[in-house]
Order: sequence, then structure tokens, then C-alpha cells
Amino acid sequence: MTQDYGYVFRVDLHTKKIDRYRLDSDIIRDFLGGVGVAARIYWDKVPPDIKAFDEENVLIFATGPLTASGAPGTGRAIVEGKSPQSYPERYTVSSFGGEWGAELRLAGYDILVIRGKAKKPYIYGLRMRRLK
Repeated sequence: MTQDYGYVFRVDLHTKKIDRYRLDSDIIRDFLGGVGVAARIYWDKVPPDIKAFDEENVLIFATGPLTASGAPGTGRAIVEGKSPQSYPERYTVSSFGGEWGAELRLAGYDILVIRGKAKKPYIYGLRMRRLK
């Protein structure tokens, strides 16, 4: 199951840097699924004192290892990060349905990590491991 899962696409909106990498198989095994893997990425990359709207904060969208496999009940994706809606601000997880998770997987990625603040709006398109 882990041989096809664990591809991360990371975008820094401030620097416009794009990074692609594969997670270590130990992380995939130990934190199975989108919720666990995204939580591990978040806690590895974001210091606890970062606020929701700080440039160093990240927003993570993730799928599970069975997303887009045709298995029943695998059509959901998650979004994780520090929420400004809670007081005090805290790490929050939410899930959503639809085709977005399957489309991310079919483009060749399992996790999307967004960091930073853009100086002006940008549109990024991802298709078959190529950024457009």
C-alpha cells in the first residue's frame, strides 16, 4: 500500500518556491492515512507559537492511501492547519467530499502543503506531476 502513497507537493506563496518530494516509508507506515501523515508534517514544520495568519504557518490538504482506488468510502480528503476561528487558536482537522481528493491523486500527489502569503493572487494548476 505504501509504494504508491506519500508524494507531497509543497508551495510557498511568498517566495513562489515549489518543492516536490516523497515521504519516508516509515512515516507513511507509522502515521497511516491523510489525517495522520498531515499531522506529522504539520508538527515537524510549524513551531507551536505560530499564529494562524503567520507566514510560517501551513495549510495541508491530504488524501488517504485508497483515495481514487475505487474502494467504497474513500472519496474524502482532509484539510489541516491552525484555525483562526477557535480561541485560543489551535490545530484543526476537517474533511470534505467530492472529486478534489481523487483529482489530486490522479495528478500524482497525495498531499498539498501551502505556506506563506502571496503578494498578489496567483493561480496554480497541477496536472500529471507538472505545475502549470
